[in-house]
Amino acid sequence: MPNNKFGSRTERQMKRRKNERLLLSFVGVAVLFVIILFIFIFTGKDENKETDNVKGDNTENNITTEDVGETDEQVETDDSETEVDESEENDFFSDDVVIQQIDSNDSNVIEAFVGNWPPIGTIQEEPHTTEYDDDSQDRIEIREAILNVTNIKEDDLTELWVGNGGDQKVIANVEDRSNSDIYRIYLSWVEAEGWQVTLVERIKEFKSP
Repeated sequence: MPNNKFGSRTERQMKRRKNERLLLSFVGVAVLFVIILFIFIFTGKDENKETDNVKGDNTENNITTEDVGETDEQVETDDSETEVDESEENDFFSDDVVIQQIDSNDSNVIEAFVGNWPPIGTIQEEPHTTEYDDDSQDRIEIREAILNVTNIKEDDLTELWVGNGGDQKVIANVEDRSNSDIYRIYLSWVEAEGWQVTLVERIKEFKSP
């Protein structure tokens, strides 16, 4: 009987230890599973954050590239507009002429310019006396000088009034029929060289002297 009791106790202890080992194994597996699960969750969050950051960087880069592109287009547009303006100004006055815009106290004047326009040349002899008849050589040369400084096409030029502006000086009022611009032009006679434009005014309206 004592031997049987001892054997039963030993068996119970062995079973209890076995159960404890199994329980510890299950606990260990569970803990390991939880650790792996946490690692997986946090790793996934970090990857999502990195992905979002990369997307954000790409978005910023795209915006920057687009902004730069728009800026370049604006610069090109501005340059083109400047070239057009300069071209228009060069078309208004003949080449190789230095011009300067000046102020005018005349309320009828829109803008006024002086320049180093050369005399138009002449076939007339000295001493010179100005003839104002429509078909006179003076009127022919005055018209040529006006066309030269304004670049108005000859077919579009209307002479409103051409008259005496002083000793060997002429004032001419003309209109550009293509755009209805009106000009008042001052000319002086240069001995043996012909009529020279000294002042060009773009005016609001023609007022007969």
